[in-house]
Amino acid sequence: MTSGPTTSSSSSSSSSLAAPTAYMSVRESFGRKPWAQALALLMFGTAGAGLVWLGIQHRRQKRQRGAVDGNSKDEANLVDDDEAPELEDLADAGGFAAAAAGGASSSRGPKIHRRGQQFGDSEVLEDSERRASLPGRQRIHVKSMGCAHNSSDSEFMVGLLQEYGYILTEQLEDADMCLVNSCTVKNPSQDSAMNLVKRARAAGKPVVLSGCVPSADSSVTQGLDGVSVLDVSQIDRIVEVAEEALKGNTVQLLTKRKVLPTLDLPKVRRNSCVEIIPISGGCLGNCSYCKTKHARGKLSSYTEDAIIKRALQAASEGASEIWLASEDTGAYGLDIGSNIAILLNKVADSLPPGVMLKLGMTNPPYMLAHIDAVAEVLKRPNVFEFIHVPVQSGSNHVLQAMVREYTIEDFSRLAGGLR
Repeated sequence: MTSGPTTSSSSSSSSSLAAPTAYMSVRESFGRKPWAQALALLMFGTAGAGLVWLGIQHRRQKRQRGAVDGNSKDEANLVDDDEAPELEDLADAGGFAAAAAGGASSSRGPKIHRRGQQFGDSEVLEDSERRASLPGRQRIHVKSMGCAHNSSDSEFMVGLLQEYGYILTEQLEDADMCLVNSCTVKNPSQDSAMNLVKRARAAGKPVVLSGCVPSADSSVTQGLDGVSVLDVSQIDRIVEVAEEALKGNTVQLLTKRKVLPTLDLPKVRRNSCVEIIPISGGCLGNCSYCKTKHARGKLSSYTEDAIIKRALQAASEGASEIWLASEDTGAYGLDIGSNIAILLNKVADSLPPGVMLKLGMTNPPYMLAHIDAVAEVLKRPNVFEFIHVPVQSGSNHVLQAMVREYTIEDFSRLAGGLR
């Protein structure tokens, strides 16, 4: 049974409109006068250009083949820009506040009562001093760092916060609280998260630090007053932690659950076209240099049905790309009697026309058993011809010291087979 949070008092406290819709909207509003039709055509042209851009991006990603360059940035290795390359299109879509305002949120999931609603629409308080006194009406600045899995966790947490009534803001200065979803795969990424935490505290903002940094090492916040921490397995309790943090309390919620958070949570996608679905958490490796295993734990896979249900829900809400993310997609299902090839085929079979499937990063050891089957899936017209496999080193001696559990010969066989 999961224990409750430890709390202590602190000294300080949507998808864009399609072009025809834009055209008809103006005509409905202003009639058929020539100037109204001209305005409608202008809007139609602008929306059409956006759709062409999306089409170019879509074709560009489809042409990517076999991205197995060990020197490339990947969704498991965070670099100084805080975004893995598979998230570069998400960065272009703007932050969470823009996504929430644009209606990119998922409509399904548990409905959470917004505490501010009891006052009625006519009494919504915009004054910052009065707003701060209403539970669930404060402004929250969210910063997400790291891999695709971490990005999905952030989208779930933002979805929960928005459902409750919290307001997302792009600027830390405008926020009543700061949520930092951190990454610990490299020192620069951890330093970036901790620097933001310190900057927010210096500005007098309560902070919730989630993600792999506190999950791997809870001591990182020692000496930092007003910083609450949330384990990666407890993201569905972000509203509770945010409420306590805004009251001036600090929460230590680092108990690791054996059961992963449900995929049915509300969600705000930073890019309304892309749904990132975590297919599992943790891994089966024991790399000598990696802290992610300490944060995410051993492999725990979602069921095929849960993943397919989430994919179909996202497609029904306008997502045109489904990204399957994990610390090691090649190990998927080994704990529940399935495997990555079976999952890929089932998801690809279930997707409606026009929705593409993309597989996230895999490590060689467990993908080696599925080379032929996965290579066949990558040939399917609704699957991106893309996969990232980190080589890490061209020396078997170094790979052995890293406890990577494969050789350069294994890597070459995997890369050749998947091509």
